This record gives sequence, structure tokens and C-alpha cells, in this order.
Amino acid sequence: MQYLDINQQPIGKPHQIWQLVPNTTIEVKKAEIKARLITRTYTLQSDREKFTRGRESDKCLLCETSREDTHHFLITCTALKMERDKHLSVLKSYLKNNTPVGTFDRVEEQGLLVLFILNPSATKFKELFKLKKSNCKDIEAITRTLCYSLHIKRTLLNQTKA
Repeated sequence: MQYLDINQQPIGKPHQIWQLVPNTTIEVKKAEIKARLITRTYTLQSDREKFTRGRESDKCLLCETSREDTHHFLITCTALKMERDKHLSVLKSYLKNNTPVGTFDRVEEQGLLVLFILNPSATKFKELFKLKKSNCKDIEAITRTLCYSLHIKRTLLNQTKA
């Protein structure tokens, strides 16, 4: 559970992904994708390679340059760059206007962008950036949409390659 801080989550209490999701079909679908990414049940090529014991490659089918793992999917896949940049600019703008100066840059510099996208309500971010509950709710919505949009784009691109 690399991206999920189970120590901060009391037993019987739902994760922030579920606490902060509006009760609409599309938002629940977005939350489901994000929950699958954070729990590593979203199947990427690195998982397929492991499940098939090497019969399938772990190389990203979209950009064909790197191993497709969570970091690659969310941060570096060149085939998803335009989609990702669109949503990251929204996140950067929100952080610039609602959190201490340099918040996004500090997240990037510390190599915490994947964790921040998947679990922005993690204790370390609340403390480090003095995030309020309203900030967490907004950031959760932005990152939920980012994850879902990348999933949709990946799905469409994989279908056109097949």
C-alpha cells in the first residue's frame, strides 16, 4: 500500500476519496478509478507482466518507451501528456491561489506528486502545507478528475491501437 496511509485511517471510517465524493454517478466512477489506483488494483502493464509471469511485456502500450506503472501512468507517459497537463494546470492554479507559495513546486521537488495526486489528504500534506478541509475537498475533486480523465484517454488510445 505504497500510496495509502493506513495508519491515518481509523477502522470503520471511509477514506477521504469516499468521504468527499459527491453523490452523482460520474463522480462515483471517478472515485472508483482513483481508489483502484491508490490500492493498486488498477491493472497497468507492469501488473499484466507480473500476472502472466513475463508472457506479456510491462512496456506501456501507448508510448512504448517505458514500463507502465502508476508513476508512468500519472506523470510521465508521453501519450497522455496533453490530458495530464490540462488537469495539472488546474491543480497548480488552485494550489497557487489557495495554499502557501510554492506548494506545488515543493511537492514536485520532493518526488511526492504521485502520492499527492492519489492521496492529497495524507497527514504529511495537511501538516506540510497547512491544508484546510475545504482545500482537501477541492484538491480531491481536481485529482479525482485527473485520474479519471487519464483512465478514459488510456482506454480510448488502447482501443484504437487494438
